[in-house]
Amino acid sequence: MTVDLGLPDWPIPLADFTLEPAKTALVLIDMQEMLCCAGVGLCVAIDDVPSIAEYFYPRVAEVLPNQQRLLEHFRQSQGRVVHVTIGPNAADGSDLTPWRRRRNERLRERLRGSSYPGVNQAGHRIVAELAPLPEELVLNKPTMGAFTTTPLDFTLRNWGISQVVFAGEATNACVYTTAVQAADLGYESAIAEDASAAWSEELHLAALRNFALLFGRVMSTDDVLAELLQTAPVGAASA
Repeated sequence: MTVDLGLPDWPIPLADFTLEPAKTALVLIDMQEMLCCAGVGLCVAIDDVPSIAEYFYPRVAEVLPNQQRLLEHFRQSQGRVVHVTIGPNAADGSDLTPWRRRRNERLRERLRGSSYPGVNQAGHRIVAELAPLPEELVLNKPTMGAFTTTPLDFTLRNWGISQVVFAGEATNACVYTTAVQAADLGYESAIAEDASAAWSEELHLAALRNFALLFGRVMSTDDVLAELLQTAPVGAASA
C-alpha cells in the first residue's frame, strides 16, 4: 500500500495515468556501494552522524528487496531496464560541475578521499543485489539529473517508452531530479516510494509530496507490479 503523504487540498488535478508494460521502463538510480555501504565513499560522512546512519542503513535494507522485485519483474517480462550511476567520467573529476568539484575538495579533506569515485574506481560499482546483467544498459551521470548528462532521453524514445518507474536513492536528490526532468520532457513519471531511500524520512516524504502534487505518481512496489500485471497482454510473464 502506498505511503500516506498527507497531501493537502490541491486545486491542480493530480497525475492519473495507468502503467502499460509495453510503454514502461524501470530506471534504478545510484544504488552504488559508495552511497549504500558503511565505510565507503560518501557513506563515511554518514557514519559520523548517528542520527542519519541509524535511519539510512536500515532504510536501504528495506528498499533493496523491493528494488529486486521490480528488477526481476522487468527482466522476466522482457521490459526495459536502465541502471544509472553517479560520479565523474574523467578520472580526475574534471567533468564535474565547478560547485561539485569545490564541495568534493572540502569532503576530500574531511574524509581523506573523494566522495564521488569515478567510473571504474573503488566504490562506484552498483551493489551486488542489483548487479546489472550484461545486456542491461548502465549510464553514468556526473550530475544529479540523469537526463542532463546521459543519453537517457534519446534511448527511452528509441525504445518507444513513454512511462518510467523510478527507484533508488536519494529520493530527494537524484531520484526526484531525474523523475521531474522526465515529467518535464513529457514522460508519465512514477516514483516507487518503498523502493527509494533518503538520509531522513523528512527529506523522503517532502520530496514525494511535492512530486505527487505537481509531476507524477507516487506508488508502492506492490501497486506498480499489480498495475503492470493487470494491463499486461494475456500470456505475459508474471512477477
